[in-house]
Amino acid sequence: MSKPSGKKGAVYQAPAVDKAVDILEYLSLQRDGATMKEIADGVGRSTTEIYRVALALERRSLIFKDPQTDRFSLSMRLFELSHQHPPSARLIGMAQPIMEDLAQSTLQSCHLSVADGERLLILASVDSPLSMHYRVKLGSSFPLTETSSGTVLVTFWRPEDQETIMGNLDPQARKAFEARVNAVKETDREVRASDVVDGIVNISTPIRDYTGRVRAALTIPFLKRKNMAHSEDDVIAQAVHAASQISAALGFVRRPPDNAPM
Repeated sequence: MSKPSGKKGAVYQAPAVDKAVDILEYLSLQRDGATMKEIADGVGRSTTEIYRVALALERRSLIFKDPQTDRFSLSMRLFELSHQHPPSARLIGMAQPIMEDLAQSTLQSCHLSVADGERLLILASVDSPLSMHYRVKLGSSFPLTETSSGTVLVTFWRPEDQETIMGNLDPQARKAFEARVNAVKETDREVRASDVVDGIVNISTPIRDYTGRVRAALTIPFLKRKNMAHSEDDVIAQAVHAASQISAALGFVRRPPDNAPM
């Protein structure tokens, strides 16, 4: 590592750290992992440049290599570290009891998710108290544009950040996703039949912090049963209320519109 010049604003150079971050960022986007050669090509470096760094990351359990395929993937260690990070820990701590009450009152499972780059990460999950239920596994990751939670999150991104996601879609898929985003802007939620599982209706609503920024999405994968105690509309109302409770716990205060009567 080079020494600082002593001048104000001097920048330390840490090539090994840069390489490690490049590797982690690249692998975070590879659903099926990648070989050493693919990683090198993906980060624009030679295999020789990244070899020792990759081995160090493997030794520290941040990545792992499948012995059958020699493909590297991110380990759950990063997920565990993110849960220990104060902002994530605080969000989960505030949300967990409210989500548990929501699952008990609706008899439906629910989960809390956040954006992780261009993917969705399930940060917390509470199962329905019923013996038969549908759930999304804690720690699961999905493309943002393929989920209701992701759609809710992307809706409140800056236009230039939205473009990084939408720019990867083909014209037809982009048009459909933009329509979903516009609908969320109108209703502040998405209620949509699952594109993956028949019989599931995703009910997703945003969680805001004290600045008003959308930090997460609360989602119920609504499973309709015979002789249900709660209708879909009732579950939607309870999900919206629970999201408002979590937001309030994070310091969010909803401001009245400028034209509201005094």
